[in-house]
Amino acid sequence: MAFEFKEKKILDLQIASASFRVKLDAAFLEKVRQIGNKLVAYGRDPATSNDTLEDQFAFACDRIDDMLGDGAADAIFAGHEDADAMDAFDVLEYITKEALNAQQNREQRRNSTANRQQGKPNGSKKRRYKGNHK
Repeated sequence: MAFEFKEKKILDLQIASASFRVKLDAAFLEKVRQIGNKLVAYGRDPATSNDTLEDQFAFACDRIDDMLGDGAADAIFAGHEDADAMDAFDVLEYITKEALNAQQNREQRRNSTANRQQGKPNGSKKRRYKGNHK
C-alpha cells in the first residue's frame, strides 16, 4: 500500500447554478483576507457613500471575480436579472465562510492526528489496566 496525497486542499463551491473548485492554499487564504480588507475599506470610504446599488453590485462582483476567477460573477448571476448588491455581498460572505471553515477543519484534523501520534488522546496520558497482581 502506497501513500498518496489526497485533494484535501480543494474547496468545492456550488453557488446558484455554477460550480467552482478552489485550491485552498496560503495564496487563496491571503486573497480572502485582502478582499475582506477591501470590503471594510469600501464601507468606510466617504467617497463611496453616494454609490448606487448598481455601483455596489459591480464592486462586489469584481471581488467575486478576484476570488474565483474572471467571469465567476457572470456565471453565478446568469439568469438572475433581479440580483442586486445584497445578493453579491451574500455570495462573498458565503465564499469567505466556506474557505475559513474548510481551513479550520484541516487544522483540526492535523491537530487530532498529531495528538494520536503522540499517544495522548485529549492531551492526557492513557493508562493500561495491569490486572490484580498479588
